[in-house]
Amino acid sequence: MSSERAHIHGKAKTMLLAIAVLAALSAGCLITDSCGDYDRAFYEKRRYQKEALQRDDPSAGQAEPQEQPSGGGTDAASAEPVVAIGNPKAVQNGGTSPTWEAETSMIVTEINTYHWNDGKGKSPGTLALQSGDGKTYGPWQTSGLPGQGGVPNATWVAKPDEVVPPGTYKVVDSDPGSWSQNADSKGVGFTNVIAAPAE
Repeated sequence: MSSERAHIHGKAKTMLLAIAVLAALSAGCLITDSCGDYDRAFYEKRRYQKEALQRDDPSAGQAEPQEQPSGGGTDAASAEPVVAIGNPKAVQNGGTSPTWEAETSMIVTEINTYHWNDGKGKSPGTLALQSGDGKTYGPWQTSGLPGQGGVPNATWVAKPDEVVPPGTYKVVDSDPGSWSQNADSKGVGFTNVIAAPAE
């Protein structure tokens, strides 16, 4: 083979490799990943203080924010993750409950857990919070969001909007057997708890 033909052949191989990598990226994963073992949106959407507001409150997207009623209420824009457990690695079932501490009274606006469940998802169950003294808040029925590759009900979402007093809490998932976890999460189930100081 002439050097010119070898050069063209090499360029063609490079182009084919680039196309393969782009195809993998457009599928939301790399060739070396276990494609479909996680929902990339589950993590990227955690910047959703504003997104959650716009989803639940049509006025949130307006240029002029509406004034809070006098006498209290929580500024939902101040809600932020107090628990954020998850990573873009392959997952297994059997997550354990994460714990978190509220130093002041908090209004819990959202709890979500991840149930990839070997690509089968899981019908939405309930989520609750249990305090260190044994008191249970909830359980709250969840709704399901699809995961990577259209896996149904991969993410369970509850919207408690409930105030909890200062204390230590753990998240209670009604189906820990399908709760996603891995070595990087140290076996703790993938979870997000969104809360804001109660006013």
